[in-house]
Amino acid sequence: MSLKNTEAVVLSQLRLGEADRIITFLSPQLGKFKGVVKGGRSLRCKMLASTMPLTQVAVWFVEKRTSGLHLISQCDIINPFRTLKENLHKLVSGLYLTELVEVATWEVEPDEGLFELLLWGLGSLAAGERLQAVLRIFEIRLAVLLGYEPQLSFCLGCEKELAGRESYYFSFAKGGVICAKCRAGARGCKISLGSVNFLRQALRFQQEKLGRLTLTAASSKELQQILPAYLSYHLERKINSLRFLNLLNVRC
Repeated sequence: MSLKNTEAVVLSQLRLGEADRIITFLSPQLGKFKGVVKGGRSLRCKMLASTMPLTQVAVWFVEKRTSGLHLISQCDIINPFRTLKENLHKLVSGLYLTELVEVATWEVEPDEGLFELLLWGLGSLAAGERLQAVLRIFEIRLAVLLGYEPQLSFCLGCEKELAGRESYYFSFAKGGVICAKCRAGARGCKISLGSVNFLRQALRFQQEKLGRLTLTAASSKELQQILPAYLSYHLERKINSLRFLNLLNVRC
């Protein structure tokens, strides 16, 4: 056993017995890992606030290789993303991002790019950036990191470049855009060139410039149907927080 420390984001927490909690973290150096906070369910626990989901922390833990559940000895807050937790829509959006990351990753697989993307997503939501644009940018960039980058330059059937007068569809199975002629019964969601261009820019822009992107109401509606379903298709999992998030979107 050895004492280690790392920067991390708290993804989720679970009850363990009568008094303890299991915390799932994402770290740039260690990837996703889990740790136990002894007495973590007590209101007197010193790490109660720092082990809440959607919190950026510095965590110290005793490594236990046999069980995979490390023993958390100290957890200090770096960024609480406080404004994210003071608004229900932002809160559920943040939980959607962390659930996506938790479902999409294996334990102990370091990925600095994924960690930086999650920090960008949570920070942008907390800062009041356009919520729908942040979610769609996060989803498409996550898809690329996971190896599911869609083809957005030409039709996957006839390989013709996308043109303004054509009708296009996004195929989950083929992994990109197909024209109406090549659709031929294949399942797909209709997608406009405006939405395709937004996705292209979301992948081309450097992370610090992503806040400049604008998302029209029409493209927002299209991509809200396409990208979550595209990720679920490849992950072969439903994202539980998505249902609640969609209900909030309808009411807003």
